[in-house]
Amino acid sequence: MNRLKYIDWVKGTGMLFVIYGHVITGISNDFQIWFYSFHVPIFFFISGYLLFHSYNKKKEMDYDIKKNAKTLLLPYVTFSIFNIIVQTIRNVIIDNDVILKFKNQTKRMFVLQGVTATWFLISLFIVIVMFKFLFKTFKDKKHIIITAVILASIPFLFTKTYGEPSKMLYKSFIALFYFTVGFFSYKHVERKSISWWLIVLLFGLSIVYSRLLGSTNLQEYIIKEPVLYFISGLLGSFAFLTLFKKMETYNLKFKPLTYIGKNSLIYLGTHMSVIAFLEMAYTKAFINKYILDWKIKGIAITIATSIIGVLIVNVFNNYLYILIGKKRPIKE
Repeated sequence: MNRLKYIDWVKGTGMLFVIYGHVITGISNDFQIWFYSFHVPIFFFISGYLLFHSYNKKKEMDYDIKKNAKTLLLPYVTFSIFNIIVQTIRNVIIDNDVILKFKNQTKRMFVLQGVTATWFLISLFIVIVMFKFLFKTFKDKKHIIITAVILASIPFLFTKTYGEPSKMLYKSFIALFYFTVGFFSYKHVERKSISWWLIVLLFGLSIVYSRLLGSTNLQEYIIKEPVLYFISGLLGSFAFLTLFKKMETYNLKFKPLTYIGKNSLIYLGTHMSVIAFLEMAYTKAFINKYILDWKIKGIAITIATSIIGVLIVNVFNNYLYILIGKKRPIKE
């Protein structure tokens, strides 16, 4: 299956937002509120978009759930263990409740809460299983979309949850909506000419709706205005999708974004442990200097995390590829 270059750019940009968001955790401003309105939904949206790309090439839906388990659940276990080990080493260095934090992180892995950002892999697996079930059951666009909307409404109609597994299921119901829209958007985006006016409009509306929405966080299950959240998530996703689809026509090359986008799985699974070490080093180096300004810190650590990520990507792609569900090393 041919890679879509503009999709790698979208994923790369989304991953940079995710990294930056985790660096500035606790800081709330207009920019943070804006990209938090779509920086997680965009990955579910793109996953649905890519599933249609595969379906469109093969002319049939791949119902092999074992393959999805290999490429999502196996990395979930691998990256969870990776993060537990790395963060335990960090906690030993700073003497910070080592045993307690080790137990808590191990528990998070087994109750499907996820260690750091690995929760996304469990949620995406659940979403794919649900969508393929709906597709096999209905095979009708209207009924699939209606069912996805109903499922996405459940977490806001029945707000009580029973432990982390039920929270994960609720988050997956919400994510299914973005995945479904992404799947059925493929033909409309891929085959049509995109104007700059449309792109500007989408970005403008994305900013406006994010301001109306306010602070939100799907990972922590904090969504105050569900309708606005769904709209904002779609506006942000379509804005970047159409922007990079348009820019692809100019034969541009964004090598860093392409690289991060191609390897977004590894960046997703490892970046928070890298951030933890970098923040420790950054604080020690600049504790008494003005450079501790959160904006400079956010940009500096995001860039450093992206660069260190290259080394981690090479290790996984060349030596540990079996542990993340790949058959052979990826040749860049």
